[in-house]
This record gives sequence, structure tokens and C-alpha cells, in this order.
Amino acid sequence: MHDSSGIARRVLKNFLSLSGATVVTKLLAFASTAYLARVLNAEGFGILGFAQAAVVYFQLILNQGLDTYGTREIARSGKDIPRYVNNIVTIRILLSLAAYAMLAAFALLIPKPFIVKGVILILGLKLFEVAFNLKWVFQGTEKMEWLAVSRIVQQAIFVAGVFVLIKRPSQVVGVPILQVAAGAVGIVLLLSVYSRMTGKIRFNIDTAFWKEAFTQSLPMAASYFLIQIYINFDMIFLGFIRDEKTVGLYSAAYKLITMINLFGVYYFVTLFPNISRMYYSSTEKMERLLSKSIEKTMLVSIPLCVGGTIVAAPLMRMIFGADFAASALPFKILVWNVAVTWTNLHYGNTLVACNRQKEYMLGVSFGAVTNIVLNIIFIPRYGMTAAAFTTVFSELVVLSFMYRRLNTIVHLDFLRFIPKPAAASAAMGVSIFFLRDMQVVPLIGIGAAIYFLCAILLGAVKRREIVKLYREVTRKRAGIQQGKDRER
Repeated sequence: MHDSSGIARRVLKNFLSLSGATVVTKLLAFASTAYLARVLNAEGFGILGFAQAAVVYFQLILNQGLDTYGTREIARSGKDIPRYVNNIVTIRILLSLAAYAMLAAFALLIPKPFIVKGVILILGLKLFEVAFNLKWVFQGTEKMEWLAVSRIVQQAIFVAGVFVLIKRPSQVVGVPILQVAAGAVGIVLLLSVYSRMTGKIRFNIDTAFWKEAFTQSLPMAASYFLIQIYINFDMIFLGFIRDEKTVGLYSAAYKLITMINLFGVYYFVTLFPNISRMYYSSTEKMERLLSKSIEKTMLVSIPLCVGGTIVAAPLMRMIFGADFAASALPFKILVWNVAVTWTNLHYGNTLVACNRQKEYMLGVSFGAVTNIVLNIIFIPRYGMTAAAFTTVFSELVVLSFMYRRLNTIVHLDFLRFIPKPAAASAAMGVSIFFLRDMQVVPLIGIGAAIYFLCAILLGAVKRREIVKLYREVTRKRAGIQQGKDRER
């Protein structure tokens, strides 16, 4: 019991560090995204969206599943951290050189305007930042507070630069320059913390390590590549068969969903080290932790999807302006991807934590094939609406596979956690539907209050859990204040 309580506190501490940083960085990102959409207009926004989607594929060459492999192995043993860092950084430097060369060839050969090619080449410099990014070390050692600081500093620099320097559509090239510069500062910060904790990075070619690392990580690398297909293929395909404005409209809806989805991703980052250890120590504890976790994420994701569907139109106009009103329809569809993705994180990533990365790869293969086929068939005719439907459906295909495979290890049934939050969300949805002529911000607040009240009445949220969460948050705040007092 003491061990379970300790794990819960550690997960909560790390999640609060990351979620606190996520709230700050996403508020900053939200402000900069809304500002850029208005300044650059849909066409300029589409240029950025297409370039970012393209660069992501070349970043995968550097990933090779090494982030997850390094996090998992450090979390399990906590030993030989310099060996992991020195070798993985060396591997990634070599891969970054090859990846940027291929990206440059891609940018020069595609039939796109020169400005699109320029944005891709500048943004591609982030490939070299990925090589030196040690976030996986801090995840494995559960020192999430440093990741939080790095992300806040990075985003603050970018947002400040955007508001000061980007004033008109012709300055779209300045955006990737700011992204690269701000990212470099965040990377340097993590490197300096690591050097104080462990020592300087020394480039190393340990053939035995490289062989083992690639054997373990390549299935994960293939999986991540396939995931990016069904995450970004729609944006790339739209970019080739439709104009930049259409890409910009779709990108606006997609960026908002990505910001929301990252809360789930960062939350699971805090769970992953514990699940990796529990697979060897106690699958019963792992099952309890996952069940409790998926129950809580359902409480958040279901009302978010219902509310997002109803307020999509005024929300998109408020954030991006009247020029992006057409983004509401894809947003109404894509918002349901939040619930599916947050659920899928519990199944897919747990398979990886349990050394089932080949099964994970097979699952995302089904999603990638589904995504490509449906996008090629339907996007030419139905445009960004088809792209949104295909994204959600592909994620459902992956979830159905991961669900079956993980249940051969532990019993984790997310369906039993749906009825209560769904009922509370339905009551909320009916209420805000009749109040939909209100301003969107107070409407969201009223909807949240109605949902929370209904969730308590239905027993989805229990009073003792609210009290426990309040105490944990208060304890963390008190610890932070004591640390500040000691520094004084």
C-alpha cells in the first residue's frame, strides 16, 4: 500500500510539473498560433502547416525509437546513463546529417513555390536540435521539472519573437527562424543541467551497444514512422492536391487538437517509467494503475469532445478570426480524436513498456494503411472533411488492435468507464446547446460547471478523490514555497 501511494505521489508530482508547464506553454502557443493565423492569413498559415508536416517525417530518421528505448532502460536500471547518452547522441548526429541532406533534396524537387521550399529548409535545422535533445534522459530519471523549465523558456522566447517581429504575411519565413532559435535555447538548457548532474557528453561508438539499441528500438522506429503517416499524411496530401489556403484552414483545426492531445501525451510520459518497472515487478499493480488512469482520462476527454463539437464554430472564429470559419467542420470531427488518442496511449504505449514493440508496430501498420488508402480515395472529392474523418477512423483501427493485444497481458477494459461521463456529458451538451448564442468563454465555463455537478451526482467523480487531489496539489505547492524560502 505504501508503495502504491508512493508511486501515485511520484506520478502526480511529475504530471503536475509537466502539466503545469504544458498549461503555460500551450497558453503561449495558443496566443502565438491565434496571432499568426490573423497576421499570416490562411495561405501563410498553410505554408507553415505543410512545412511542419514535411519536416516531421525526416525527424523520424533521427528518432529510430531511441527516445523510448533510452527512457525505458534508464527507468528500469538507473545505471550507465552516460553510456546511453554518449552513444545515442553520437548515433543521432550522424543520422541528422543524412536526414537534412534528404530533406534538402525533397524541398528542392517538390513542385512548390520558392517560399515554401525556404520555410522547409529553415525549419529542417531543427533536425540537429533533435540529435542533442536529452528529454528522454529526464523522463527516464523522472526529473520532469527540468523538462518543464526547458519548454516554458523555449516557448516564451518564440512567442516574444513572434509578437515583436512578425507583422505581415510576407514575414512568414521569420517564423521557422524563431522556432529554430527558441528550440536551441531549450536544448542548451537541458544539456547544461545534464552536464552538471552527470558530466559532459563524449561521442562514443560502442558497437555492442549500437547493435542492442537498434535491435530493441527499430520496431519502435517503424511504429513511429507509421504513426506519423496517419497523423501527417492528410496534411501533406492536401498540400499537393489543394491550395495553401485549404491546408491553412485544416491546419488551424488540427493545431488546436494537437495542443489538447499533448496533455494526454505528457501525462502518459509520467506513467511510462512506472509501467516499465511494474511489468517486471507486479502486473497486478500495473493493471490497477492503468485502470485508474484510464478512468480519469475518460472523465476529461468525453466532455471535451461533446463540448468541442457544440462550440466549434464560435471557438474557431474567436481564436483564428472570421477567415477561419470554415475550420469549424474539421474541428468538430477531429475533436473526437482526443478521446480515442488518450485511450489508445494506455494500450499502445503499455505494449512498448512490456517489450511488445513488434505488436505495437503491427497495430500502427494497420492504422497507417487505412489512413493512406482512405485519404487517397476521399480527399480529392471531399477535401479536409474527409481528412478529418480518416484521422479519427484510423486511430480507432489502431485502438481496436492494441486493445486486443494488451488484454493478453492485463485486463484493461475502457468501455466500462464510458457510461457515467457520457451521461454527464450529454446533460452538459443539451444545456450548452440551448445557450449556444452566448459568448464562447462563459459558455465553456457554464458547461464545465454543469458537467462537474452531474459527474458528482452520478458518482463518476467522488468527493474523497477531490479532497485527495486537493491535498496533493497543496502539498506540492507548499514544498515549492519552502524551497523558495530556503533560497532566500
